[in-house]
Amino acid sequence: MAALADFHFLRPAWLLAVLPCALLAFWFLRQNARPALWSELIDPALLAALLLPATGARRNVLPRLLLAGWTLAVLGLAGPAWERLPEPVHRASDPLIIALDLGHTMRAGDLAPSRYERARFKLGDILARRHDGQTALIVYAGDAHVVTPLSDDARTLAAMLPALSPEIMPASGNDLPAAVALAGSLARGAGVERARLLVVTDRFPVAQHAEVARRLDASGLELSLLASGTADGAPIPLPQGGFLRERDGSIVVPGVDVDTMREGVDAAGGRFAMLSLDDSDIAALLPPPLATDIDRDDGLTRTFDRWQDRGAWLALALLPLAALAFRRGWLLGIALLLLLPQPRAEALEWQDLWLNKDQQGARAMSEQDPARAAQLFRSPAWRGAAQYQAGDYGGAAATWAAQDEADAHYNRGNALARAGRLEEALAAYDEALARAPGMDDAIVNRKLVDDAMKQRQQQQVQGGQQQDGQPSQDGGEQQGQQDQQQEGQSPADGGQQSQDGSQGDNGSKPPEAAPSRDGQGDESNADDEPKADAPGKQAAQPDAQEQPQPGAGEGGADAEGGAEAEARARAEAEAGNGEQDQAVEQWLRQVPDDPGALLRRKFEYEYRARREGTPGRGTGL
Repeated sequence: MAALADFHFLRPAWLLAVLPCALLAFWFLRQNARPALWSELIDPALLAALLLPATGARRNVLPRLLLAGWTLAVLGLAGPAWERLPEPVHRASDPLIIALDLGHTMRAGDLAPSRYERARFKLGDILARRHDGQTALIVYAGDAHVVTPLSDDARTLAAMLPALSPEIMPASGNDLPAAVALAGSLARGAGVERARLLVVTDRFPVAQHAEVARRLDASGLELSLLASGTADGAPIPLPQGGFLRERDGSIVVPGVDVDTMREGVDAAGGRFAMLSLDDSDIAALLPPPLATDIDRDDGLTRTFDRWQDRGAWLALALLPLAALAFRRGWLLGIALLLLLPQPRAEALEWQDLWLNKDQQGARAMSEQDPARAAQLFRSPAWRGAAQYQAGDYGGAAATWAAQDEADAHYNRGNALARAGRLEEALAAYDEALARAPGMDDAIVNRKLVDDAMKQRQQQQVQGGQQQDGQPSQDGGEQQGQQDQQQEGQSPADGGQQSQDGSQGDNGSKPPEAAPSRDGQGDESNADDEPKADAPGKQAAQPDAQEQPQPGAGEGGADAEGGAEAEARARAEAEAGNGEQDQAVEQWLRQVPDDPGALLRRKFEYEYRARREGTPGRGTGL
């Protein structure tokens, strides 16, 4: 009786397919109920003796078999069920808080490529193994900061790992007690009574042992410490070059004090392991949680509303019908229909049944195919990003123009700058700053584009003045020397060029035009020339150095010189456009790719707020 009371269909919508079957059955009954045509011609008393009784039964076999098969198939698809399956009500929580040391000693290279990079790789392995449970990430040096709070989304946390480096920390040091206190506040904020704390560091001084143990006990955290480094140590490279030194000039070589670290972990009742190439350290520090720790609600029933589908058993009843249909050749006809060629152009693609266009575009981006992703995306923001990566800067700018947001205008400015449309890029940056005046990236990029426009104008003004002021043969020789110099030079550092006309220095901004020398291509006189500091100074040089040329009044010479000047102008314009495009391209490549900039600014804000005594402790991104 209990099974009958629980009987139901998992997919009851399939029962609607019984309606056509019922209509066909009604039609067949009407046909069988109609008197035979012979009844109109033969006396009813004689009709029963003249008709064959088996003719009607044999005629109705096929419709009855079809109706029976249809009904069984529909009932099987509807999913009859009456038995529950055991299913845990709760997933394993197993909260884990990771505290990563990003102090300056983590730059040491005794573990290649460095201690903190090896620690990041190990954290990636840990996150790949965590399918259940909440995970949080804290980084600390002179102070502790939250990268991500407790969450089930380990993918987001793993995506943040490449941005972690000692350069994003606002203060140097090794304040592990602050990291433990911050981990305790995260656990309390998430309503977690007990959690694991995994500390990845290369230092645990004796002075911190008692304080760390006290805070761990107060917050209910279980300590696991992973030591990154070796006892021999290695010098600490500095971002600007060289190595960290003591005051007496000796190079600092920090080693890992394994004994001191192990004593501190033992005092806190935790686990200790050295970072290894295999997963033995993970197994030692993070053993699987006990079942009693996963689910403590003993009063709850360990079942869930998951029913066992019994519709597959009805397929056995269809096998005799399938055998009969095969014998009569009906299944062969169906198989031949399936083998017919299908048209290639279909209104609905198969993958549209499972993924929408944005999801298909995201998959194309992950497959490094931004051009196809741009065609698939429906979201303007994603389509613009795909077009930008595919090199369609004009299309990306048009896509972002449809959005009236600060980020959209900033991205549109970047795309327009890539396309060489610097004036429009400036206007886009202005739109972004009008909506978000504190957008530092937009301010920096706008200044770079403005400098590039000024340098382009200086080059154009210089080129025109040099042509007007030097119609002589000396001017032609000087122009040829300048063309050779410009072709061989690369963008100059800070927008200034070397005074030596045969050399160029790579820099981070588009090049300014070299000052006009009016025939002075000799290397010995290069050091006496003034720098091209301002457009006014450059414009004054051709007039100051202009000299009368012999034969300037002759008409034939004027015509010949004009033709040569026009040809040189066209060649110069074509070469200038190519050089300007290359300069803009090289300048855009100098835009820093800094994935940790957002975290660095967030941590600096929190650090200043704490020093000023205002609430500034963040809860992650």
